[in-house]
Order: sequence, then C-alpha cells, then structure tokens
Amino acid sequence: MATLGVAVDLVLGDFDNPGSISAAAYGCVGMYLVVRDSDKQVQQETQAGQLAIKAGVTHIVKLSSNDAELRRSYWAVAHHDMELAIAKMDVGYSFIRSNYFMEGLLGLFKVDSNRNITLEVPTGNGQIGVIDTYGIGESSAELLASGKPLNGHAMITGTRHARLSSSQS
Repeated sequence: MATLGVAVDLVLGDFDNPGSISAAAYGCVGMYLVVRDSDKQVQQETQAGQLAIKAGVTHIVKLSSNDAELRRSYWAVAHHDMELAIAKMDVGYSFIRSNYFMEGLLGLFKVDSNRNITLEVPTGNGQIGVIDTYGIGESSAELLASGKPLNGHAMITGTRHARLSSSQS
C-alpha cells in the first residue's frame, strides 16, 4: 500500500490460526478484511473481526460482493451474513462492493425477489465501469487512512469503461 502514497502498514494473519490474527491486529487501528470464498468464510471473518476489535481495531473495511443483498448464491449469502455480523460488532465499518470486479461476469446476473434472472450487459457501444484489484486496494487503503468509517457500503466502479465489443475475440 505504500506505493499508493497512503499511510497503511501491511500485516498478515492466518484465518486458521486465531493467535496470528490477534498478533497481526495488535497496535492497528484499522483492518482490511478479505478471505477466499469457502464454507468457513463467515466463521473465519467473524472471528477475525472479533479478535481485531479486542486488539484495538476501530475500523474494519471488508471487501464484499456487489450483490450481497440481492442474490441467494452462496457467496452473496456469505457476504451478506458477514456484513450483518460486522454491523452488530462494536466497531466502525465500511463495506466495499465493486462493480464488474476483475471481469466478473457473474456480477452481471441479477435475480429479483420473484427469482427472475436477468443478464445485464452493455451492447454495441454501451459501456460498463470496471475496476481492478489496485483500484479496490487503493479505495480501501484511503478509507482506512481517513479514520472515517462509512458504517454502510460503497459501490465502487472504477474510472475506466469497457465495451462488450472490445472484449470479444
């Protein structure tokens, strides 16, 4: 994160080793929380958040899913459940929901309350905002460095646009 010009230190912990999470969080005021999708995701992130708070963390930034409240896919449910768990903790929080994350075509599928599925894609010269991992990292680092939790979510879309016609081979 130092290359971004933001005062953020990088420390690592192992979600399967709670002691390493406590040690990593000790002395930190903020935490960027991201774990790979798995059946242990909610349990691991909940425990990491609780340990971080005990260590003195006052702001958790979590990379979430752009459809955390909308779809019932396993990852959307896990992200939504995690957002609810963090919101109940005694900590400031910011949930980052990214649009079209790293060419994530699944994010273009939408399911309404009647379970009707729609695929939303730009056609012809239509454009969609895209964001890469650097943009997500930079936004998260700036949120942590600001000391001002959103206590809600922010959808980030990036500054570049892609056309469907430019992604075809």
